[in-house]
Amino acid sequence: MFSNAIELEPDGDHVLKTAVEREISAYDTQFVAAAAEFDVLLVTADKRILTKCPGIAISLEPSPP
Repeated sequence: MFSNAIELEPDGDHVLKTAVEREISAYDTQFVAAAAEFDVLLVTADKRILTKCPGIAISLEPSPP
């Protein structure tokens, strides 16, 4: 079904360093790192990621008018 799928495993040291710097879990940081690696935005409803990763994470919720 996903013949062009790419599997990415971010560098563990980078993930841990970023997790500590941004004060988010290493699990969440893997998604942030993957988005940064592919130069795409991370769409999330996670308020902590939205707060700690501006410029990388955008809200799943629509902006108020």
